[in-house]
Amino acid sequence: MNAFGLSGLSIVLTCYMLAIFIANNRKRRELRNSLVIWFNVCVGTWGLGTMLVGLAPSAQIGLWSWRLAHVGGITLGTIFFHIAHVLAGVRRQKLVISAHLFGVVFNVACLTGVAMNATQ
Repeated sequence: MNAFGLSGLSIVLTCYMLAIFIANNRKRRELRNSLVIWFNVCVGTWGLGTMLVGLAPSAQIGLWSWRLAHVGGITLGTIFFHIAHVLAGVRRQKLVISAHLFGVVFNVACLTGVAMNATQ
């Protein structure tokens, strides 16, 4: 395992453990807590993808690993946008919903190969 894979592994372990810790220790279900859990899951998924890229034996597996990393990264952006709106007290539900919908569209484009379809 190279340094890139090790850094991905440390991100996976840290973020997933933090998400589990927050989920087990919250006293009531609040939107902020749930968003922070999802934020850590997204960062952990991104780290898992980057770790798998570091371990990929072929270009095709590396491409799928990058797609997984991008799924975590794209979702990370939408979750962070939602967290910023919640913490700032901004009530723009349609804007948050549209950000999540754009995230879903870009994730589907990434996973189906529309966004990334070849290696060079």
